[in-house]
Amino acid sequence: MSYLHRLNPLSKLLAIGPPAMFLALTTNVWTPLLFIILTIGITLMLGRIPLMRYAKVCAPMLLIVLGFILLYPLLVSDRINEGSELLFSFGFVDVYESGVLFGLATGLRLLAMLVLSLLFTLTTDTADFIRALIQQWRVNYRFGFGTLAVLRFIPILMQQFQLVKMAHQVRGYTGKGSRRIMERTQRYALPLLSSSLRHAERMAYSMDSRAFGAYRTRTYFRRSSMARQDYIFIGAFWIGSTLAVLILFHFDMLGKLSLFKTYH
Repeated sequence: MSYLHRLNPLSKLLAIGPPAMFLALTTNVWTPLLFIILTIGITLMLGRIPLMRYAKVCAPMLLIVLGFILLYPLLVSDRINEGSELLFSFGFVDVYESGVLFGLATGLRLLAMLVLSLLFTLTTDTADFIRALIQQWRVNYRFGFGTLAVLRFIPILMQQFQLVKMAHQVRGYTGKGSRRIMERTQRYALPLLSSSLRHAERMAYSMDSRAFGAYRTRTYFRRSSMARQDYIFIGAFWIGSTLAVLILFHFDMLGKLSLFKTYH
């Protein structure tokens, strides 16, 4: 188990919170780019996440960033393009430098927030996170464990879907086309609905046998708490983020901070 996996989930959430809010205010390219590089390095080294797995998760977001870069120069207002250098013209469309940089900054800002969230999601077990919310942040355990039951039901439903799909393939129910798709959907619906009802019934009996919801508080087999290494990680992450911002400010690369995004 890696260093990030051993940390309390709330410590990782607290660590990435302020940098994520700061990135939401940025309007330039260099700030999110620096945070992307630093966060990816921390996640891969301290979280021991395989590079290929990380790349697969980030691939859809890279397409969104590419979309921003391509579309923003065509959609930004004339006020943003005013005084900017014209890069090229394509028919009646004029592409300005400010529009390209505005799209690049927007895409990188979203990507930076994504990699910050991946530091948390790829190294955190959902059950540990729910347990920490209930025990440390006093979230109502009825809501917490109910949410956990729903989240754990999704992979069970996917597994049942694969079993039904393989059973249909063995019986020769294959084919393509819209009509076949509707027929397969109808054949899948009944067994999946029956399986879901059985699982919900077993879950209800299990929760009822444990007097779930009968008392205001509960006892726990595993306790969640903040250890020394959690505070060290929070402090180190905040200090590193502050140093990154100060370096950008020193070299005049921080740009303007604004809730209403305009390029400068």
